[in-house]
Amino acid sequence: MASIRRLKKDIDYVTDMVIQDCFLYMEFHDEETQKTAWEIIIELDNSRCDLIRRANHPDGKNNRKLIKKHYRDIIHDFLESVNESYTKLNQLVKSVD
Repeated sequence: MASIRRLKKDIDYVTDMVIQDCFLYMEFHDEETQKTAWEIIIELDNSRCDLIRRANHPDGKNNRKLIKKHYRDIIHDFLESVNESYTKLNQLVKSVD
């Protein structure tokens, strides 16, 4: 596993990319669909805060297996959250066209 610092930077970088895509979408569409994009942004930001909090406070500090499982779960939840956000944004774009 890479460092915790690197994990947190990756979480910030990827969520920022999704948020930028949402803002780009909002730039070209009406207010009705902008509300849905804002909901995606808020949900993703809450997820980011939760993931970073979990990365800072691992369970079972003395057991290596528990630590590895903890960070694997964080990475899995992170990828799932980003994928879900992009899926919602994709559906939003398709519904407008």
